Amino acid sequence: MLCPDCNQLSLSILKGTCAECGGDTVSDDHIYCDQCSLDQDACQVCGDELGIHAAQAAVATPGVFMVRKFMSDNGSTIKLKVGDELHLELDVSNGYTYHWVNERKNDRAVVDFQAAQPFVAAQGNNQNNWGKGTQTLVFKATGVGTTTLELKEDVNRSNFWGGGSGPSGVTWSATIQVK
Repeated sequence: MLCPDCNQLSLSILKGTCAECGGDTVSDDHIYCDQCSLDQDACQVCGDELGIHAAQAAVATPGVFMVRKFMSDNGSTIKLKVGDELHLELDVSNGYTYHWVNERKNDRAVVDFQAAQPFVAAQGNNQNNWGKGTQTLVFKATGVGTTTLELKEDVNRSNFWGGGSGPSGVTWSATIQVK
């Protein structure tokens, strides 16, 4: 679970290690895995107690209608209903070096970022993030309206070459209409 502030951050998709149990986390920016975050009632990133903010934490909602889109849907119009989840499965040039970032220009009252799932290597590529693959970003339709969702492929903050940040030049956008 993420606190409202950390839910707004662009996080690395490289696996990390939970400070509590030593298990895997979905990001090396996380200090807690999913279970330890729940057990500690703490944000996975900053460690702050969620307490009264637990209801605002980013968690998956069972039974939610999911709309799945891909790189080929770049430039399209996507129609959703309030409460729907939009799962964007986007190509990644090199999973060790790049990840997708929400430019955050969209109207969050219409569609809001929920989670970035870990890199999945393409068939024949190393699962340790080398080579091409995909990353899925999850958004939720939060209110009626129309907005443009703009994403870019960006350099991971902690990579083999010592960090840094910068876009690869690959972008993805769509008009989101929520009824």
